[in-house]
Amino acid sequence: PASTERSTAVMSLPRANSVAYDSGREDAPSSCLEGTRVSILTEIMSWFENMESSMPPVYWLVGLAGIGKSTIAKTVAERAGKNKMLGASFFFSRSDAPLRNPNLVFPTLAFQLALSDNEFKNVIGEAIQQDPTLVTRTHSPNSKD
Repeated sequence: PASTERSTAVMSLPRANSVAYDSGREDAPSSCLEGTRVSILTEIMSWFENMESSMPPVYWLVGLAGIGKSTIAKTVAERAGKNKMLGASFFFSRSDAPLRNPNLVFPTLAFQLALSDNEFKNVIGEAIQQDPTLVTRTHSPNSKD
């Protein structure tokens, strides 16, 4: 049937493994200690829980290296995952080539989202069926596509 073919197409997505917040890999960021980063965590969770059309669709967490962005992101992912509000996550790693490959970010997120939402799986699967080169195509930052 068509849904089986779409599932097979989704399974063909190139992806990085052990990138999710709960992957358990050794070099994964730690979570915030209880009672720390309260202000920023409250702000992000409020944004996450109260998505409205007037709010930006992306929360961009920026800062200098080593100040705890990954720790904050992991804590948010854990809370969102616990509340069934997280479809996908990708935590980079300098020490593992697939986990620092920018060409695997979107296919990996698409794969994870497809696992959590059948409607999304059907849309992604159908797109791959219509254009099988989607799974192998790369885009440079200067691409006009």
